Amino acid sequence: MDYSDHFHNDVSKPCVNCQIKGIEPKKEKPKKEKPKKEKLKKDWEKPCSKCGIKYDHNHFGSCPISSCGEENPSYESSYESSDDASDDSSDDDFEYARRPSQAATTNPYSSLGAQAVEPQGTLALAVNIFSQAAQQISGNFVISPDGLFQTLALLLLGADGDTEQMLQNCLGEDYSEPDGATASGATASGTTASGTTTCAQDEYCVANCLLVSSNIQLQETYQERLKQINADTLSVNFSSHISLQIVAQALNKQFCELTHGMVEQFCNASDWQSDTTLALISSVYFKGLWEKSLKKRPEGYVFFLPDGEIVNLERFMDGEITSSQYADYNNWQAVTLPYQGDHEMVLILPPDGTMPHEVTPEIIAVLFSVLDSQESCASDSKADVGLPPFKVCSRTDLAKILSATNSRLSSLFTTPLSLGAMLTDPVSFNTNINKLDQNCVIEVDEEGTRAAAVTHMTGLRCASKRKSIQFRRPFLYILRERGTGRIKFIGQILDPRDLGAGTSGS
Repeated sequence: MDYSDHFHNDVSKPCVNCQIKGIEPKKEKPKKEKPKKEKLKKDWEKPCSKCGIKYDHNHFGSCPISSCGEENPSYESSYESSDDASDDSSDDDFEYARRPSQAATTNPYSSLGAQAVEPQGTLALAVNIFSQAAQQISGNFVISPDGLFQTLALLLLGADGDTEQMLQNCLGEDYSEPDGATASGATASGTTASGTTTCAQDEYCVANCLLVSSNIQLQETYQERLKQINADTLSVNFSSHISLQIVAQALNKQFCELTHGMVEQFCNASDWQSDTTLALISSVYFKGLWEKSLKKRPEGYVFFLPDGEIVNLERFMDGEITSSQYADYNNWQAVTLPYQGDHEMVLILPPDGTMPHEVTPEIIAVLFSVLDSQESCASDSKADVGLPPFKVCSRTDLAKILSATNSRLSSLFTTPLSLGAMLTDPVSFNTNINKLDQNCVIEVDEEGTRAAAVTHMTGLRCASKRKSIQFRRPFLYILRERGTGRIKFIGQILDPRDLGAGTSGS
């Protein structure tokens, strides 16, 4: 279904893609606005008289479904948000009323080439990891690049040789060392410590933990560096299933507390094998209140799914932004919503017909650059923004994503690590990363945002890494005599369901 006719093509109608109302040329308006608004609010959302789809009759001059196009007789283009104090503000800085194909030529920032802003190393890495994950995950998901990089920073702290060089190239100066607390924040059993930074109403906490095999010694210098960031270590007997159950239970309890209950469980005893050398665990937790709280609409709104299906949402939120909070580059639109502290949420809307995973580091770098350059520019021009509240819980196999791509981090899973600054020889040259999982949760509503992630990395001795072959697809079988090599029976299995699989029998 083609919705292009209803995106930015009429200044009297809002964009159903970004939910921001088009801007009309300024004109003299009558003073009697209050009664008009109250009347319109009663018809906030009702079904189209032609196709039956619900839509906002205050903001749409006609049905947003291109195949319908039924005119809305109650729509008046002079309607404005009830929060507007006056008509003096100019909306000339916004390009919302234009088609996406026109925005690239008329928006003053669209002339920036992809080479105009070089993406930072970790920014590019984070966007590429997201893009690869989004191509493999068909639904909603969330990952924490900072949580991943904090875990890798723990590894970098004890790396040398090629491993140190590779991690330094990937992480840069920002993660030359992991974050930590200035004072111990260890919980009950003392296996974790957390660092908390508070910016006004924003709260961001980091916790790091290292599990090391009981038959392996850590380098003294590495232990001292861990103490400096208050990351405690725990010696574990990975050969004892009972010990592993106790450790898993304690870690789940403590990291649940560190993430304020958002990540209730991230590990179990089966995550570690008898030949596990080490396990690195990092958690991050964020809580922030919007600088300006969003408003809950009396009713929901329509949302267009990737397959073209239209759904009615029960909840939707409205907010207001200034021109300095908006950026456009090649029809990728970005809106920033600040929290009360030093953080912000950047919402990015791809061009119509484009999926989020098609984003590139260059696109994000340009949008960020435009938003950053406009922070100091005072502007009175306003626009409306709308988005649904959401909660996403994800468990992502980052090892699968990173090892299956050409990521610079793929060598972590294919090449033995050089950890001479962490582990004593010969283990320091005999360890491979075999597991890298991340549990992540984010909640966004009218008041603000909470988010948490726990990243869990484990390493095995290279020599004892086991290969697994699972006969989970059609196979052939041969019964032969070892001495003579004579084949006594040969056959194939294409469908085991009627062959006694999972049943007792002859």
